[in-house]
Amino acid sequence: MNRSIFFVEEELREMLEAHPEWFSPNVVLRPIYEETILPNIAYLGGSAEVAYWMQLKPMFDRFSVQFSALRPSNSALVPNTAVQLTIEKFGLEDKALFQSLLYMKTAFVQQQAEMDVTLSEEKEKLI
Repeated sequence: MNRSIFFVEEELREMLEAHPEWFSPNVVLRPIYEETILPNIAYLGGSAEVAYWMQLKPMFDRFSVQFSALRPSNSALVPNTAVQLTIEKFGLEDKALFQSLLYMKTAFVQQQAEMDVTLSEEKEKLI
């Protein structure tokens, strides 16, 4: 629709009273309903789904519904040619892609440096 719509609380309450069919609680209540009628030991989902379920925890608590253990599903990353060339250029391992940018920078600097850049000896001297 490409337009912004804003409502104040009173307007929403009036709309809800006049047209309840315009509103759906599915996004929040469906998981709670499903877990009530058919409880699971664990919920297996992608990273976005697991993050979504973490947001629902307070609602499960509110309705006293058992919250399933969350298990992220396995995933894989297949880097395209440009990414693979960059990894090779900087001498990084593929697993570095799953680390933070700080980790990747530190690994690169340590690999390129001809001396210990961790400052561990200096830290030890200070202690």
